[in-house]
Amino acid sequence: MQRKLFTLSFFILMSLTIFGQKTNLRSYVEIILKPNHSDWVYKTNEEVGLDIYVSKAGETIQKGEIQYSYGMEMMPVESNGKVVIKDGKAFVKLKGASEPGFKTFDANIYVDGIKYSNFITLGFDPYAIKPATPLPNDFVSFWSEQKKSWDAEPLCAKMDYMPNKSTDKVDVYNISYNYNGKPGTYGAARFFGVLAIPKAAGKYPAIYYLPGAGVRSYKPIIDIAEKGFITLQVGIHGIPIDMADEVYQLLRVGALDGYPLFNNNSREKYYYNRVYNGCVRGVSFIFGLEKFDGVNLATWGGSQGGNLSMAVSALDKRVKCSVVFHPALTDMEGYLHGRAGGWPHQFKNSKLALTDTTVTTSRYYDGINFAKQLNKPVMFSFGFDDKTCGPTTSFAAYNAITAPKEIFLAPNTGHWTFQEQQDTCLRFVMKQFGMK
Repeated sequence: MQRKLFTLSFFILMSLTIFGQKTNLRSYVEIILKPNHSDWVYKTNEEVGLDIYVSKAGETIQKGEIQYSYGMEMMPVESNGKVVIKDGKAFVKLKGASEPGFKTFDANIYVDGIKYSNFITLGFDPYAIKPATPLPNDFVSFWSEQKKSWDAEPLCAKMDYMPNKSTDKVDVYNISYNYNGKPGTYGAARFFGVLAIPKAAGKYPAIYYLPGAGVRSYKPIIDIAEKGFITLQVGIHGIPIDMADEVYQLLRVGALDGYPLFNNNSREKYYYNRVYNGCVRGVSFIFGLEKFDGVNLATWGGSQGGNLSMAVSALDKRVKCSVVFHPALTDMEGYLHGRAGGWPHQFKNSKLALTDTTVTTSRYYDGINFAKQLNKPVMFSFGFDDKTCGPTTSFAAYNAITAPKEIFLAPNTGHWTFQEQQDTCLRFVMKQFGMK
């Protein structure tokens, strides 16, 4: 395995999962970690053998000392050690996990006075990982009542044609629709998004893209629309999605700083209640489009969007299939059971977060409990080296699904995707839609 050292902001990393971008940055000195199982998966208690190489400007370093630490994913370090590179190679034996889960090996080396690092996360019987987050007894009834109240409000959709964003094959629109209850002093709250529709006459299937975490602008997904899909991507904050970048920057550090925890002591007032409302109503918007074929709709998202992809599919049965990349807001209670939990990691270190109401609220928004409600085909894809939405929580969600499901594992990805993952998931959607 070869780590590509890079420094990107958290929110940029979130956005990479949607468009399938990859990092191209490489380090002058690279630590290469190669486990003795090519799929990075072991049985519980099975010993791991790990080869370590270090290259400098592409040439293998013959001598040196590696310092390392090892322990369960996102948990305190279990052991530390040193190993010497001899004749271009070092080797360590590592203790396996005693129960299904993941362990992370962190390695460091100093070369010419500069510290270089890498890590690898290895799985132990991951298909046996069970969720730590319980299902509230009234989970289904709560969301049924929520959706009933949402559906009672008029959508009042608007579409503004954007000639400067359209192409010779695709029409692009900035869109918005009402959400979050009855109009107030300044009118109803609105969700905003960007829509791309093939120009050619006919009816088309649709892919509904749910966003990763952050506050930013959004561009039309034209390349997929050119393949014969209607594409809709929405923002979650009830603000236009084509403002100047500095506006989003000010919101990131101001009014929307820390939004994943806003009102997390109330299941009705929690910030994500508004988010789920707006995202679910996007399905009705798509079904109201003249060129939509009326049947074939997929939800698609990574990280926060991965959770939303499951939630929208679970809450609106008109969705035909779903694509989920490394879902956030998933098995968040893992930390309360001595193992990795899901983003935003509110229960990891903060004692202030550990109240009965915040824990209870989180259960109604946890991806685990939406995964259990899915009854249409779903495709998961993620990697093992993800320190934002770790593989323990992704597998917990995947294992909880009883609907038809498929998985594409790319162990050496972090909180991003290879193009191969995106292409495989698009083929999955096309198969569900009966497309070649």
